[in-house]
Amino acid sequence: MGYMTTGNRRPSARIFVGVERFADPWHDFRASGEAVATALHAIGVDARVEDFAPDALTELDTSDLVVINAGYDRSTNVPLSKAWTDGFASLSQYINDGRPLLALHSTAATFRAVDGGHRLIGGAWIDGESMHPPRTLSRVDTDPAHALTRQCASFETLD
Repeated sequence: MGYMTTGNRRPSARIFVGVERFADPWHDFRASGEAVATALHAIGVDARVEDFAPDALTELDTSDLVVINAGYDRSTNVPLSKAWTDGFASLSQYINDGRPLLALHSTAATFRAVDGGHRLIGGAWIDGESMHPPRTLSRVDTDPAHALTRQCASFETLD
């Protein structure tokens, strides 16, 4: 399984949750990030939740998995600072090196702050075109034969 095969040590994951310009009024990124950490712990991954911050993105070398669980504050329409530009450049290098990134839900909006961000995660939130259906209970079915989901049960979530 590539970088998640770590020999005798447990694999590690860093879960970055949206704060400040990468938060929004609709999602509790901290709570959902903690839920992801709990799920990863259950399958033997050491996972830690931390704020989505530019300096943390420059320190990804020892991460076996990076999870981004963030949004985008539409009222913050200012260019990224140098620290954020450097952080996203480091994250881009991590991804381009073939390392695993799990970009959750509204992270599609987060990456619009980055030139070419949609290519890094395979999608984008486009104002006026993208939409979110009404909040309802949804079922996620996993594939028990797939290497990434064989230890994960299907589940329901409210979104």
